Amino acid sequence: MHIDHLNRIDMNLLLTLHVLLEERSVTLAAERLGRHPTTVSHALARLRETLDDPILVRAGRDMVPSTKAASWSASLGHSLEALDGLLQADDVADPATAVRTFRLWISDYVQAVLMPTLSRELRQQAPGLTLHLRGVGPPAVEALRNGDTDMILLTGTLAAPDVLTASVFTDTFECLMDPAHPLAEGPLTLEGFCAAPHALVAPMGTPGGFVDRLLEARGARRDVVVVLPSFLGVEGVIGGTDLLLTAPMRLAATLARHGGLVRRPLPMPSPVVEMKLAWHRRSDGDPIHRWLRERILQAGVV
Repeated sequence: MHIDHLNRIDMNLLLTLHVLLEERSVTLAAERLGRHPTTVSHALARLRETLDDPILVRAGRDMVPSTKAASWSASLGHSLEALDGLLQADDVADPATAVRTFRLWISDYVQAVLMPTLSRELRQQAPGLTLHLRGVGPPAVEALRNGDTDMILLTGTLAAPDVLTASVFTDTFECLMDPAHPLAEGPLTLEGFCAAPHALVAPMGTPGGFVDRLLEARGARRDVVVVLPSFLGVEGVIGGTDLLLTAPMRLAATLARHGGLVRRPLPMPSPVVEMKLAWHRRSDGDPIHRWLRERILQAGVV
């Protein structure tokens, strides 16, 4: 390590440089850093003078890193993450006294499955922790990188080297219906399933889904007459009607238990979905962050 090289630059400027290279905008970097744009602009001027490089250059309406600055970006990010982890390693992981707010992206389905257990544990073991929940939305990787969220519960894969994931649980699907439904007695057949009207939960508003693809592969189709944005209140939509609803098994068990609905296996093999917890690498060594991750993973164990 060359001390004289480090003495050339104010170490506080390195974080600003890192954020500028990620955001490619003085305004956006200022918002992320919680500083005034003028302050960040002055910091950029100091960086340009100290490093003898333009760092960000105009390319049409956009700003892009210079060749030299682009070559710094990955190494600088890794170095700052390592330093952040080093500083966090000395923190005492005491959830009983910690006062923190965590932002968590989570679907209504996973919220219904995990939050009863998780909320009880937090109130008992970490009353100073606050959870801000919101629905999962794109782009997930960018949200973790820029700090819009601390963790995301989602299916699928986030192919990013700076995002870590862990499996929370796997699930299959079942069919829900009113106890008085003609199909509530006995096994559910494919013919009966297709003949009945269906409700479909489509958070993005897109009709169709895996059930329709499975049916199409069998030369069959169903009649979807109600499309819902979430599973919230589906008991009231299904109860007392002739509608069928396909739902994840864990949620179906909750709805059957509390909403008085009947569960039946699907008349075709159900796909298996894996729910994952995702977080940014920079938070991996944070002891309270890690404690909360462990609680979430334990809440997913049945």
